[in-house]
Amino acid sequence: MTKFNLPKVDDLFRSMKQENQYISISDLNYKKQKYFIIFKGIKEHKNFQNINYNMRLEFYLADSIDRHIGPYLVNKYGFPMDELDRIQTEIRRFFKINSSKAGPFLPTFLSEINTQMDDNVTNPNENNENERKAISSSCLEEQDDINKIYCYAIKKNRTGYKRTEKNTDKAKALEPELYDLLVNYAADKSETFSFCFSSEESDKKSPNEIITNLKKRKQI
Repeated sequence: MTKFNLPKVDDLFRSMKQENQYISISDLNYKKQKYFIIFKGIKEHKNFQNINYNMRLEFYLADSIDRHIGPYLVNKYGFPMDELDRIQTEIRRFFKINSSKAGPFLPTFLSEINTQMDDNVTNPNENNENERKAISSSCLEEQDDINKIYCYAIKKNRTGYKRTEKNTDKAKALEPELYDLLVNYAADKSETFSFCFSSEESDKKSPNEIITNLKKRKQI
């Protein structure tokens, strides 16, 4: 391995560590079609075949979030060599890349990702429902729904239970202001609270409303 196909991955990971947020979204325009890429940083690098990987990425079709592939381990060199055949097959199918064309397509494909991806943590546009749903899909938990993108409350978890990593990632990406308000209010107890999301936009409440309601319940 001598060529860096995805050097921005390291830049993005540094940004994640600095921001203490390990999820980010970027747009990808490829062959006149728009996609989203979800990047999820790995806090403790994943060792696979004696090589460290600091990121996982997922691809979403921008106008149809239920169509997606991944997650795939990745580092600045690209994908794991031992999984290249499978990954290339899935990428060709998903992006409709003609397999009959001679020559490897992956280096060019990775270069295109590196050119278009953000090298700083980027949250979805507040007014872009599909970007928000892609984040929700990436953070999906059991009995959850990708359409639940509107935060309406913060709940106190049962004694001994902390907020899940997926709920944390989702809140940081979709409700960064609210997340910061909770941390400021609850301090070291903030992990004992979880964020509640609805699929109905009419249920959505502002960060200040949610914190005010939490304070009224006096759960700290």
